[in-house]
Amino acid sequence: MKAVYIIAISLIFSGCEQQLPSPAKSTNSPPATSQQPTEEIRSGITIPEIKTREIKGSELTIASRNAPKGSLLIIYSPLCHICHDTMPKWIELYNQFFKPRNIPFVAISILNESLTAESVAELKIPFQVASIQNIDALIGYKIKRVPVTMILAPDGTVKQLWLGDLDKNALSTIVTSFCPDCNVEISHSR
Repeated sequence: MKAVYIIAISLIFSGCEQQLPSPAKSTNSPPATSQQPTEEIRSGITIPEIKTREIKGSELTIASRNAPKGSLLIIYSPLCHICHDTMPKWIELYNQFFKPRNIPFVAISILNESLTAESVAELKIPFQVASIQNIDALIGYKIKRVPVTMILAPDGTVKQLWLGDLDKNALSTIVTSFCPDCNVEISHSR
């Protein structure tokens, strides 16, 4: 399977700037509610709550309106080298800051459940991950490339977002957005 995975990486992705895959039938992906969006995701827009299941099978609400401090949402591809490079930062951010404070931290894979489950196991991802290939149709905004890291307000408004890898300033901004007085240093930052 690893050979197929390596071949897929080299053939399909020369970078992580690609269109999301065409929606396919998935037991985890909720049905799209509208046609493909044309406007790109950006700060200031509001995304709807999305009810789905995470890879491990439990129910999951993305952009939950029951998160008093908001949430962090990651959109990634299991085959994206930038996503792989960023994953240790996300994991450390989750373990040091989000998990102890019980703040929702959710990742959405744009690929199928099999590749997503494989990436969760291989990368030892501790936070909730869902496979939703039609995520841009569900949120109503186009995702041109991955990874995307978004701070969501309690009402689902995108407060801030980053495309690509996260530097030290982005990691600091994420922490202080949820806790202005917290000082958490992420060792994987450059």
